[in-house]
Order: sequence, then C-alpha cells, then structure tokens
Amino acid sequence: MDKDSLRIRFDHLPIGMYQTTLAPDERFIDANPALARILGASSVDELLTYSPSSFYLQPSHRENFHNCIQEHGYGRQEFRLLTLDERIIWVVKYAQYRVLPDIGTVIEGTLEDVTETRIVEQRLNLALEAGGLGIFDLDPQSGMLQVDKRLLELYGLNMPEQLASYEQWRAMLVADDLTKVEDAIQKGGPDGRWDVTFHIERLDGDQRVIRSVGRQLSDSEGRAFRQVAVHEDVTERHSAEYRLHAQKQWLEEAQQIAQLGYWISYPQEDHAHGALWWSEIVYEIFGRDPEHFTPSIEGFFALVHPDDRDHVDAAIQQADRHGGFSFEHRIIRPDGNVRWVSEHGRVVYKSCGRVDRIIGVVQDITEQRTLHEKLSYLADHDPLTGLANRRHMWRLLEKALAEHERHGTPFALIMIDIDHFKWINDTYGHDYGDIVLQQIADLVGGTLRTEDSLSRWGGEEVLILAGHSDLAAAEILAERVRLIVAEQVAGQDGDPTRVTVSIGVASMAAGLSLQSLISRADQAMYEAKEQGRNKVEIWRENHS
Repeated sequence: MDKDSLRIRFDHLPIGMYQTTLAPDERFIDANPALARILGASSVDELLTYSPSSFYLQPSHRENFHNCIQEHGYGRQEFRLLTLDERIIWVVKYAQYRVLPDIGTVIEGTLEDVTETRIVEQRLNLALEAGGLGIFDLDPQSGMLQVDKRLLELYGLNMPEQLASYEQWRAMLVADDLTKVEDAIQKGGPDGRWDVTFHIERLDGDQRVIRSVGRQLSDSEGRAFRQVAVHEDVTERHSAEYRLHAQKQWLEEAQQIAQLGYWISYPQEDHAHGALWWSEIVYEIFGRDPEHFTPSIEGFFALVHPDDRDHVDAAIQQADRHGGFSFEHRIIRPDGNVRWVSEHGRVVYKSCGRVDRIIGVVQDITEQRTLHEKLSYLADHDPLTGLANRRHMWRLLEKALAEHERHGTPFALIMIDIDHFKWINDTYGHDYGDIVLQQIADLVGGTLRTEDSLSRWGGEEVLILAGHSDLAAAEILAERVRLIVAEQVAGQDGDPTRVTVSIGVASMAAGLSLQSLISRADQAMYEAKEQGRNKVEIWRENHS
C-alpha cells in the first residue's frame, strides 16, 4: 500500500491520531482531522500551533503518562482534557515510541473521545445509587461472581473477596428460599429474564429481603455464559406491604364483624345514573352474589324499600351541597327479608369544583335498630301491662295542654283505681294481682278511641287521657269502663267475687295546671271509694 493511501486513511479515521516530539520540548509533528475536532481546533494547522501539554487539566496526568511510556515503551490511560473551545472531555490515550528518519525518536499514538460513554455510565451509577441497586454479574460456567460496592453494602460485606463466587452468594440465602430462587434464575422467562424476591442472612445475623431482577445471556447453542442482575434491598417495603396486607385483613375482619361495607360511586349530572363499586361486605348486606350482580346507581335504588326511595334520593341529591350525607333506610333482599341499613358518604370534588365521586360506608343496623326500638318501648311503657308509663303519659299530657292553650281543644282525665287490690294480692297472691292488672289494661284499652291514651299511673292506678272530650263525654267513657271491668273481671278459680274499680273524672279548665288537673281527678276517685266503691265520681268545686 502506497504512502498516499495510508495518508487518506489516516485523515478519515474517527479516532484522533498524532505524532509529537519528546519532552520537555514536546510539540505536535502531525495529526489527523479527527484529533483537531476532538481537541476543539478548527483545523489540523491550528492544532499544530499548540503544545500537547496545554490540553492537560492536571500536569500529573501528563507526567504519569510519559513515565509509563518510558518504563514500558508504551502507555494507555484515561483522563480528562480541556479543549480549545473550553470543553472538558474524557479521553482514552494510547502512545508508544517510534523512530522516524531524519527526526529520530517520537511519540506516536491515538486519542479517543469517550465522554458520552462516561456520561452514560455516570448516569447509570447515579440511578443505581439513588435506587440503592447493586450489580450482580455471574459466570455460570466458572461460578465466578463480580459485584459492585453497592451490592456488597446490601449484603453487609466490605470486601469483594467475601462475595466472589456463586457458592458464597448461595450460602447467604435463607434455606427456605433456595429452590425458589434457583428455579427462577434457571427457568427464567421467554427471554431469560427473572424477577424474584428472597431472604438473606448477613454475617451479623440480620435478615434482609432482596429483590433480584436480571437476565441470563446464552450463546447460539443455548449455553448460558453470563447472568447479570441488579439487586435491591426491599426489606422496609416488604415489611410495609406485609403490614398493609395485615391491616387490610384486620379491616376486612372488622368490617365483617360490624357488617360494615364501603362503596364508591361516580354519579352523572342527575345523580341517578352512573357507575358504582361495592366491597365484598356490601354484597353480603344486600344479599347479592358478586358473580351475578353488577352494582349500579339505578340497581341500588331498585333495592331500596319503596317507602324510603324518595328520602334516599333527596339525601343523595343534596350531598354535593353539604359535602356528604348520613341517613338510614330499609332495603329488600332477594328473599323478601327487609333490613335496616345506615349510610354515610363524603363527596370528592374535581379541581373545577364539580363532583368527581362519592365515597361511602353502609352498615346493617337491623339488630341495633330492633334493640333500640325495644329499649325505647321499654323506656316509655310499663313492662307488666304494656301500657304507657307515667313518664310517657306526662309527655302526652303536656302535648294536650299545649293544644288546649293554643286552640282551646278540650280534654279530661279519668283516674282508675282497683278496689280492694291489697286484699286481692294478700288473698290470691301477687301473681294473680298482676293478672288482674293485665286484664283491666286489655279491657280498658279496648274501649278507648284513637284520640284517647291509657297509662299505668302507678301501683293499681290507671289513667286515661280523654282527648277532645268535655266533662260529660269523659263521664260516659268512665262509666263504660266501670261496667266492663265489673262484668268481665272475675275472681280466681271460680270465686264469685267480682273485681271492681273506683273512677274519678276531671276536665281541663282555663288557667289550670296539669298537676292541679291530676289532683282533681285523684280527689274524685277517692270520693268514689268513700261512696262505696265501684262508682264514677265527677270532680266538683266542693271536692276542693
């Protein structure tokens, strides 16, 4: 090959080539255009006017490089240079001695710009460092393992010799995970990749959870020649996920115990249509099978008791105005069973202020409501007779008084006392006395109108609030009660003795207090007893 051909190749190589004289008067003898471009010169002629030493960022780099050439006859190093256009670049420089005719010994070499490669490597290292990732590089044929500093730190080691082979790495795995890990690596995916999590035990006894994501490289015959992976310490994440999973289980158990489910709806403009999602407990509450029932807002309304739909719809319609809702309603299950549920919801808004979704909870409160109704009933009723108790009757009296004062609505009181009740208890026993009270309660209750109210006032006393009644009407009602008791309540075991009652009647008058009205009825009742019992007496002025 002639000299001109060599020169053409020299000029067109992408790698910089040069010849310089020896130190200390080092200068360029020749260079190719690639070197001029790398060092920021506009041409080879411009480059030749500069000393090679002017490009070194640190004089020690130049000195070390030339010492290497003097010692071995050649040198190869990587360092940074400062270009003429003030760029800092990474280069790989190779040089050796050569003897030229008429010139003598020169330094001849190449210079390659590896800046982009180093930037990529730096970015990769930063990413690995930021992610806490370590590099695992195994030769499966020899079992030799190469790791970086970060992976050593993950494994609690400080020297590469401590993790230089597959067997050393394998010995750090917790025994229960060995089969899982080796199967994942050996089988891999369709492209030889794996993603497996396992436990290791450090030298200090601390157990850590490691995630390995890697790939097995194979030759054309399918033989593995390299296994490369990144390892990540996911102990904290694994613990957090475990705690989250445990909390989720606890939450589900608590929801199951409390029969409390949650739901999310994505309503449309009219709130009556849109998507709806139910948790598992909601399906149970509504008695629906998640495999055969798809929840929707329309479907939900179909499950609400017909008498409660307007109430539920109104509450949901107003939810975006109030930011949420809280109400109770009935549902009808597929088997026809009616249940009470409690609903609580909160509206989540979009940045534009429109409704995005509604998040809510629903709880089956049938048993609680039944118990509440029972307790409320017991709080207002006498447990023996089932009549309103004194507390409940007093509220009814206050209501009647308010209507009387506001509208002039008349009402009267009928005080009933069982004659010789102590003798009945002493003669026949208290159990029979209770039966007598129950019989009278049932008989008297059957004689009343809807506007009348009946209560056990205390002991053997029964009080009737005769609504919308004047004194004459109340007297007629009292007489009817007296006769019914005298005719239908008999003694025990065929005893011909009849149970009778004494009754006092008083009507409301302007300016009269409830306590005074009750006192009047009570006085009239005692007057009936003094007149021989089994009588009805009307309160008159001479009773005072």
